[in-house]
Amino acid sequence: INGDEGGWHAQEQALRVARREGSFLHGVHVIPESEERRSEQVKTIEETFRRRCREANVPGELFVKTGQVITQIAARARWNDLVVVSLEYPPGSRPLEKLGSGFRTLIQQVSRPLLAVPSHREPSPLDRVLLAYDGSPKADEALFVAAHLAEHWKVELRVVTVSEMGGAVPRALVRALRYLREREIEVTGVEEQGAVGEAILRAAEIYASN
Repeated sequence: INGDEGGWHAQEQALRVARREGSFLHGVHVIPESEERRSEQVKTIEETFRRRCREANVPGELFVKTGQVITQIAARARWNDLVVVSLEYPPGSRPLEKLGSGFRTLIQQVSRPLLAVPSHREPSPLDRVLLAYDGSPKADEALFVAAHLAEHWKVELRVVTVSEMGGAVPRALVRALRYLREREIEVTGVEEQGAVGEAILRAAEIYASN
């Protein structure tokens, strides 16, 4: 939480998750070591965070920390099940821009599932889930989360795998669909082709428009 509109959008998204899960919401506001820990700005952020939690009927607490933002988020992530952040400056498309992205660093350092909330959009109702799956260990973790959401939240689930060469249905897609259907979860499988990132975005756009 940084006090900007994007941060409050992230809190609203986190509150929607917390209500469904019956969970506790931890917030973190990071300030430089040179700033006053009990400034009026910090007090306003604390009061706003608590008020939003009360209005949503979700127990919550905001921690004020000093230091580097990514370091503090990564440190606190290990004590939580999900990390929700505002994505105000998405990584650029060029290789050097991607490597220098703070968000990329956050993904690498955070040890828990990460939900990025675009700062310029309203929070999502989270009623449809697109799982990008390639059969890797990390993709399996995403599969388990998607299965939980589909089973307990009753959301619509679609699984997409990307094949750069085409041909037969990828084994990864077959594996994911089998896992979900064995748990009696309704799911649709989609195979895309081309560059992985672009293919996933294309599948997401088609899914959102249907």
